[in-house]
Amino acid sequence: MQSITIIGHIGVDATVNTVGESQVIESRVAVNSSYTKGDGTKVENTTWYKIKLWKRNGASTKVAEFLTKGKAVAVVGTPSVNAYTAKDGAAAAEIVITVKELDLLSSGSKDGGSQDGVTTQKVAAGAASDDDNDLPF
Repeated sequence: MQSITIIGHIGVDATVNTVGESQVIESRVAVNSSYTKGDGTKVENTTWYKIKLWKRNGASTKVAEFLTKGKAVAVVGTPSVNAYTAKDGAAAAEIVITVKELDLLSSGSKDGGSQDGVTTQKVAAGAASDDDNDLPF
């Protein structure tokens, strides 16, 4: 079994679609990296990942509300590659991650008990809740 872990920022507000009895939350995550060449030139790269989070308990809308453009996230899941033809006719591919665990990362107050000023909230794929007032993570 393959697994991938990424930390990045949501690139587009999440959408929710119904597929049979389940709902899928979809968005894109940008992961930035950089390095310096031997001549001192800094090179920056952004890799985009499509993420899909499947839910069965109707909490998808609540979860999607937190997945908005610019939010920092950590994603653990199973990767796959979808090949397609781009608008210009060139062959292209996208990396899709079926999410097993998603952590919402945000700046927090050190006085509020968060370690190093960062708080996380976990979202588990397929988690169920009997209480509608419970947060989905």
